[in-house]
Amino acid sequence: MNRICITSTDIDEPEAEYAVQEFNRRYSELLYKVGPGNSVQGTKLRIEKSSVIKGYSIEISDNNDTITICYDKIPSLLRAIIKIDAMDLDEFVTNSDLDKKAEKNISGKSFKYLRGECQFTDFGVMIDVSRNAVPKVSTIKDMIFLCGTMGYSYVGLYMEDTIEIQDEPYVGYMRGAYSKAEIQDMDEYASKLDMELRPFVQTLAHYNQLAIYEEYQRHMDAEDILLVGDKRTEELLDHLLATISSEFRTRNIHLGMDEAFLLGAGKYQERFGLETRDKIMKKQLDTVIKLCEKHGLRPEVWGDMFRHYAEDRSWIPADLDIFYWDYYSTDEKHYDAEIEKYKKLTDNVCMAGGAWKWTGMIPCNEFSIKAGEASIRACRKNGIRSFTVTCWGDNGAEASHFSVLPVIYRDSQYAWDDELPDRAFNVLTGISIGDFMKIDRINPRHRLAENEIRPQNGSKYFLYDDPLMGFFTSLEKDEDSDVILAGAQDIALMDKKYHFSYFMEAGAELGYAVSHKLKLERKLKEAYAARDFDSMREISKEGIPELVKQVDDYYDRFKKQWYMENKPYGFEVQTIRIGGLKQRLLDVSDIIDRYINGETAEIEELEVKHLPFNYFEEKDPDMICYNQWSNMVSTSVTG
Repeated sequence: MNRICITSTDIDEPEAEYAVQEFNRRYSELLYKVGPGNSVQGTKLRIEKSSVIKGYSIEISDNNDTITICYDKIPSLLRAIIKIDAMDLDEFVTNSDLDKKAEKNISGKSFKYLRGECQFTDFGVMIDVSRNAVPKVSTIKDMIFLCGTMGYSYVGLYMEDTIEIQDEPYVGYMRGAYSKAEIQDMDEYASKLDMELRPFVQTLAHYNQLAIYEEYQRHMDAEDILLVGDKRTEELLDHLLATISSEFRTRNIHLGMDEAFLLGAGKYQERFGLETRDKIMKKQLDTVIKLCEKHGLRPEVWGDMFRHYAEDRSWIPADLDIFYWDYYSTDEKHYDAEIEKYKKLTDNVCMAGGAWKWTGMIPCNEFSIKAGEASIRACRKNGIRSFTVTCWGDNGAEASHFSVLPVIYRDSQYAWDDELPDRAFNVLTGISIGDFMKIDRINPRHRLAENEIRPQNGSKYFLYDDPLMGFFTSLEKDEDSDVILAGAQDIALMDKKYHFSYFMEAGAELGYAVSHKLKLERKLKEAYAARDFDSMREISKEGIPELVKQVDDYYDRFKKQWYMENKPYGFEVQTIRIGGLKQRLLDVSDIIDRYINGETAEIEELEVKHLPFNYFEEKDPDMICYNQWSNMVSTSVTG
């Protein structure tokens, strides 16, 4: 490890001084602050802001006693510091290897030199704070710092109803909505690191939570879609944008407007008659853009509704940023083709990839990384200036916000041209990226072939699958239980001293529970078919109590993870889910006992012939990624 010393006199900007202090606070073993009268042996670090350089440059004197960093923005500076620590000083190129176009006059000097630059002018990470897990302010600050150090320019907050809005008391009610003070605290922190905290909101669909209140339900078109052309709808959005404008420094705002598939099919049709979706979209876009102008905001939108329903670009504002979002393919050519289609709508195409943490407790990091590499390569090739890594939290946001750090890290590598060594990930997280990726192993069968992988979430649907009905039995493979167990054991053996060990431990406990559950369910079916009462009695008296304990152990670890990262709101849903699973296991034990004791003639659920889960199974059984808890716990009505 390089030992780097720095004094306040070596920094020319207050913003850089703050960033270095923050870096020291988080990674005190890397940079050594040297005060008056103190001396520490090591390499001296000088920091200079540059108006001509993009990204950063690093100069190292020939005897390695002085490092000079020139930077344009704080994220570039932080990335340069991590780069220096991650590399041995003798790995840097000498001046004889330099491009003649270097910004500085270097004739006669002897030093080593390196440059780094992000290939996107707008490069961010979006955190979903609307799907029950509302991160604490400290969690968002941690993410801001980590993303900034990797070279991202902004962190976005996806807020459907998790921001307090003046004159709208039910928005965010009992949902952990951010207050004005909390927004400004996070915004101030981002600003000190020369980063943007960007609001992502909705102005058309995805108003599921507000729709439960009669006051808002009356102003919904269909399902979660706002009623376009309605005065109360415009009033709500006016209040929303006024709040955003007053609490965030940035003038950029993402308006959403995606996935409004039933637009115009409900109350809109009753009130205004039948109209095409493109006309309704134009009406709503005109309304929200006018509101953005009123509040001094610069809008951007998701592109799917425009891509499908806009016949041409005639009614789309020329300066509107339209985001093509896609994280489903590892084929670069797929993204090339879609980008071309979007370019027919606008000259301002932006791209949103994804870190798959939205399919349960365990992320799909390996797939996300491959998909991210393909999409970023396509963007760079096609001249796309803006790229965002989305971290959605569908169906309860069960995965840790930090569980996808390998994806965020790798995507930064693909976006920057400085080949940051993997040791930098170890510096930021305390463990190697390879060890961090072991969390993926709790999801079985995510690999089809050597280079062909798909997102999987077997750890969730196998956990909640009814132990008697076996809704997902047809998807299970013989080796799944052993594969999951091996992954859990491997994670459990890892060093627990690093900061993020808490959610890795939760993943291991989940693996133990799911592995045991799969073995127990198979054993129960076999024992019942053979009328092996001894084995069934063992399952009831020993196997199920052991599984209940494992579920309890997982719950405790999961609860710790949640409360470390999030506000309390939303965890009650997880309590209901896991508590329901535990009670169902106890019920199954009772059902077995009654059958063994002759109180019932059969276990009816085990007499039913199992059908394939769905058509995917015949087409491609390894692409199953099923995430709706209410549908996976039972075939009966649950909502």
